[in-house]
Amino acid sequence: MDSVLIAAEPQDIVLMIGPEGGHSPEEETLAQAAGYQLVSLGARVLRTETAGIVAITTVHTLWNPEMQNRLK
Repeated sequence: MDSVLIAAEPQDIVLMIGPEGGHSPEEETLAQAAGYQLVSLGARVLRTETAGIVAITTVHTLWNPEMQNRLK
């Protein structure tokens, strides 16, 4: 997820959080067909409630204007 966010300019974003076991291959195919870009939060398996918090915190951290200046 980090590399995708670092490469992109801050913009509106929709996060789709899956179940603890991950999305099925069929769900991933449907998500990609709907325009989602598949990313991962890493190797750890997070609870669904925790994954949302981690994901939005990552977005806010990497798209913070101060951090954007540091990454350039």
